[in-house]
Amino acid sequence: MAGPRGGPTNPLSDADIVTKSRTLTADVTPPTTWRRIESLVLGLDDLDDVTELVELLARPAHSLNIGL
Repeated sequence: MAGPRGGPTNPLSDADIVTKSRTLTADVTPPTTWRRIESLVLGLDDLDDVTELVELLARPAHSLNIGL
C-alpha cells in the first residue's frame, strides 16, 4: 500500500507540485513571479546560486496582495 500522497513512498510529480503552488499562491503572487520561482525550484539541482530564489520567496508582507 502506498503512503499518503506527497509522502516519501508516494511523492507528488513536478506537475502536481506546480499545480498546488499555483493554487496556493494565485492571490498573493503575480504570475511572472511564480513562473520564475517554479523555474528555479524545478532546476534546483543545477542551480549554483540560490540568491534570486531566496529574494523571490522572502518578500516583505506589505508587498503581498493580501490587503494588509
